[in-house]
Amino acid sequence: MRIVEVKAIVVEVPAKARRLEIIQVPDRFRLRYTHRNLGSDQPETETYLRVRTDEGIDGICTGAPSPAVMEVLRAQVIGADPMRREELYQRLHH
Repeated sequence: MRIVEVKAIVVEVPAKARRLEIIQVPDRFRLRYTHRNLGSDQPETETYLRVRTDEGIDGICTGAPSPAVMEVLRAQVIGADPMRREELYQRLHH
């Protein structure tokens, strides 16, 4: 079994995207932070990564890789055995 396709799937969520601002919370003893929602006019999206094998088995995970990262990822995993997870991990993280 070999990986033959890696594809990013972007799904639009029926809600507006959130823009968050980090703000300092007053505290006498230590520095603390929280966030507040600034809102956005853009729709919110979720990105999923689909990996397909030559035997028709698909794997799906969440993620938001940029187009440049997707090209590197594809180059590293196309043709690899998906059952050799440690090898794939080493290829992608070193």
